[in-house]
Amino acid sequence: MTDVAIVAGGAAEITIPIAERFAANGLDIGLLAASESAMKETAHSIEAMGRSCILIETDLSDGESVAKAMADVSAALGEPTVLVNAISTGAGADSDRFGAAVAGLRSAFVVGRASLDVLTVDGGGRLIHVVDGGEGHDLTLGDGLEGFTRTVAFEVKALRVTVNLVAPVSRSLTGYPDRAADAVCLLAGRGADSLTGQTLRV
Repeated sequence: MTDVAIVAGGAAEITIPIAERFAANGLDIGLLAASESAMKETAHSIEAMGRSCILIETDLSDGESVAKAMADVSAALGEPTVLVNAISTGAGADSDRFGAAVAGLRSAFVVGRASLDVLTVDGGGRLIHVVDGGEGHDLTLGDGLEGFTRTVAFEVKALRVTVNLVAPVSRSLTGYPDRAADAVCLLAGRGADSLTGQTLRV
């Protein structure tokens, strides 16, 4: 049976290389995006690789919307073994970045909670949050996500679900999307069974 990955989030510059890297490694892909039109080309690219892909426009701040989208992916492709949530901090004034940080933390909570319903069906799974590496990267979000990751990893350890975070080492890092995709694939791999509650900086 083919492994399935769900890649969600508003940071298209990160979700695209991650989804395409998974597809190149033989996974079928469920894409959850705030804008379906922004990801259509990526969905076509994945299908051109010979992989199945379902694209669902999803309000990632709404628990019911996210849960339904994940259930739809599971029904169409099979139960996922990996869930990646790419969180965009946005840019602009400090007050705007703070609001984006709060929204990012909410996304981590909403998507993370919904993912447990599908990742634990057969036991185990990978939940990986990724923060964008643009100018909007904010310490409020980074610190919050690190604490959230450690807490959730401890709480779901008995379910054999690993929970990790990929974050940039600086506010603006050239080539970060590809490096983040490498890190995500590492955390999603078979050799990372015991790696959980960690922040991998790239």
